[in-house]
Formats: sequence, C-alpha cells, structure tokens
Amino acid sequence: MPVLIAVLIVLVFIFVLFRLFSFSLSSVSSVVGDRHVLEEVDQLIGVAGTNSLQLRDLDGLKGMVEGDDYAVDEYREIEALVRHKEYEHVGHTLYFLKSYVITGKEMLCPGHHLAHHYLFVQYEEEELAARALKEADAQFSEWLPLAKEFDLAHPTMRDVDELASYMRKRIDAALAGNSSVNERDVHFFSAFSICVLDTHDQ
Repeated sequence: MPVLIAVLIVLVFIFVLFRLFSFSLSSVSSVVGDRHVLEEVDQLIGVAGTNSLQLRDLDGLKGMVEGDDYAVDEYREIEALVRHKEYEHVGHTLYFLKSYVITGKEMLCPGHHLAHHYLFVQYEEEELAARALKEADAQFSEWLPLAKEFDLAHPTMRDVDELASYMRKRIDAALAGNSSVNERDVHFFSAFSICVLDTHDQ
C-alpha cells in the first residue's frame, strides 16, 4: 500500500510538472510561426494603410494572441491607436507584431516606443504610456550597438550617436516626469528611428 501511494504521488507530481511546462511554452511562443495569425496581421496591415481600420476589425486578432504576453501587449497598443485613429502608428506596431510571429524575436526600437509614449500621454492612456516609456528605457542599451552595426551594413544617412544622444535625453526627461507632448518629437522618433531585431534567444 505505501508503495502504491508513493507511485501515485510521483505520477501526480509528473503530471503537474508537465502541465506547468506546457503552459510555460504556450505563453512564450503561442503565436510564433502561426500562419493564421500571420495572415490576420497581413490583412490588418492592408486595411490600416487605407486609414479605415475599425475596432471591430481587430476582433479576430484579439482571440488569436491570447496566451502570448508580448503579442497581447502589442495588441493593446494597436487597439488604443485604432481607437484614436493613429493609423500610421498602427501600421508600425502591426509590422513589429508580424516580425515577432515570423522570427519569435522582439524588434528593438526605443524611438518607436518613445513616440508612442508621447501619443499615449496626449490621449491620457496612462498604463500604455508607462509601458511604452519602460520599453524605450529597457531597450536602449541593447539597441545602440546593434543600431550602429546596422548603420554600417546598411547606411541610413543618420548620425546614430546624435540620434541616440537626443533619444536618451528625452527618455531621461520622461522618466523624471517631463513628458510634455511635442509633435516634432513624435514625428522625429517615428520617422527617423532605426529598428533592429533582438539578437537574444527568446
């Protein structure tokens, strides 16, 4: 009898570990490589380009990204940007999500996140504004050397050090509580940022 109980305990333990491992895998990569998600994102990119995207158009994508933390966060940004009719920025975020679905890696683009921080401050989307600023700050150090490498391989005609210096200054100001919305900065960081793929294993 004690042996049977011990065996049952071991089996239950193995089952719990299996469930936890399966959940962990699905939460990390549930949309990566998913052809249906990719097709949905491509369709939305096309509609976003016509400036006619509506919140109801996102219903399909919303259900598809559940369980993938990164994809859910990107979806929340997309939803807010559609709500405020910021279609150009919707397109950027959809392309980042598309890249993630294909590669399983995040795009490093602190300028993009900083521009969205300003937009979300303007629209009083406090939670999204805080997340965007956190991403800009967190990505900056890893992004800078990769952006320089990218510029050497594919000259962008931009001074990466000057761009990085100004970006760091604006991130630090926002972290200190100065997030006054400047349309020039929103346009600048949207139009002239260099975005590179995260080289770390996911």
